[in-house]
Formats: sequence, C-alpha cells, structure tokens
Amino acid sequence: MKMKLVVLLSALLLLAACNSGGSSSEDHMNSLMESNPEVKSEVEKLSEEFRNELTAPDMESIPFEAEEVTANAQTKLEPNDVTVYYSKEGEQLSLMQRDENGKDVSFGETNVDLENDIGASFNESESMSELTWMSENGNVMFGLRSVVPTDGNDEPMTKDELVNVANSIIEQR
Repeated sequence: MKMKLVVLLSALLLLAACNSGGSSSEDHMNSLMESNPEVKSEVEKLSEEFRNELTAPDMESIPFEAEEVTANAQTKLEPNDVTVYYSKEGEQLSLMQRDENGKDVSFGETNVDLENDIGASFNESESMSELTWMSENGNVMFGLRSVVPTDGNDEPMTKDELVNVANSIIEQR
C-alpha cells in the first residue's frame, strides 16, 4: 500500500511538473498583456490563430528598463500585424509580428545567424537599427527596431543587443 502511494505521488508530481512547464512564449506574452491592459486590448483584436503564434521577449533581454509599453494592432489590411513598443526617455524598441501564415515570404539576404539556425537581416543608420527574421514554422515575420532621436547623443541598440533580444524570443517559441 505504501509503495502504491509513493508511485501515485511520484506520477502526480511528474504530471504537475510537465504541465507547469507550459509554453514560455505564452507566459511572457500573457505577463505582458496582464501588466499592460492596452497591449492586451490591441492583441485581442487579432485572430485567435495568429494570437497563438505571438510571443514577447524576456524583459531582461532588453538593454534598458522600459518605462512604458504600448501596442498597435493592424487588422484593416492583410496581412495583420501587431507592434509592441518598449520605451524609455528618448529610446524605443519596437517588436513587430506580422501574420504570414500560408504566404510565400522572403525579405532579402540574411546577414546574421540567430538561434536554431535562423537567418536574419540586419540594417542600421545613424538613429535606427533593425533586425528582421521569419519564425521557424514560417507563420510569423518578426521585426525588431531600435530608434533614438536624431538630435540626441544616444545611439540605437547594437546588432549584438538586437540579436540577444531576438534569441530571447526564439528560445520561447
């Protein structure tokens, strides 16, 4: 009897551990929406199928502490997308996620290697740096853009910083 109880408790603990693992992308996105009602409101405008593809970076991967997080969903034109803006003083990081499910998409030459052998395209100018890539399943195009005012002394995030944020997103999918 004691052995059956130990086996039963062990099985329950194993099941609980498996279930609590859940999708970390869902956890980060849910946390973001719970702490930012405007983000939740915008995300809820999108189809459930696309919402299930969305993710958010680990906030610790962003090299500044965002003072404001907002979002804008575009649903009037195809393909739908949502952009989340992380802002602090004169710096802004935006994460665009575009629904590309069922579409044949290419965005040019890749010049950066991300986690899971994903190729990305990096571009930069004096006040902006940008990293673009497709999800592994080809359903979502991601775009990270760091922008600073052109009249300030600040510089946009570096390629390495954007790659770090991108890999944080990829690790959660």
